[in-house]
Parts: sequence; structure tokens; C-alpha cells
Amino acid sequence: MASGQDLVKIAQAENGTKENGTNNVKYNTWFYGHEVDGSNYPWCAVFVSWCADKAGITTDIMPKTASAGILHIMQIRDMVRFSPIKIPKQVICF
Repeated sequence: MASGQDLVKIAQAENGTKENGTNNVKYNTWFYGHEVDGSNYPWCAVFVSWCADKAGITTDIMPKTASAGILHIMQIRDMVRFSPIKIPKQVICF
């Protein structure tokens, strides 16, 4: 079973990833299905979705989204917890 720990390990392994242009990263290519470039393609929420997907976390738990607003809605629905304290199995957005 996939876990938050798996997601964190995957995210940590991506440390040092650099954009090729503006917001042109493999996470956006995965999300949009092709390379994108420009200020209309922020990848913060996409990165969380990408890590969850690679960890085997299903979209009913962590949706495939480019919207931090969707992650916030999930917080309100108590599906994903946001916290200033790093606790395993929590997604932390700031």
C-alpha cells in the first residue's frame, strides 16, 4: 500500500530539478501530456500530484491537479491535512 512516506522519498529524490525555460519541467509534461513553457503553467501542485502518482497513491486520495486551490478544498474536506509542522503522511503547502 502506498504511503505518505513513499511520496516524501520520491519528492526528496527530485531535489535539484531545474526548469528548462519558464515552468518547463517533466512534472508539467506528465500533467499536460506535452511540454509546456510560460507563466501560465506553475507546477507546484502538479509536482505534488506527480509524486503521489509515482508513489502509487490513487487519485481518489490525491487528485491529479495543477490547482493548489483543489488541494485547499481537500484540506477543508479533511482529505489532506495541511500543517506547518512536518508530520509523515501529510501534504504541507505554504
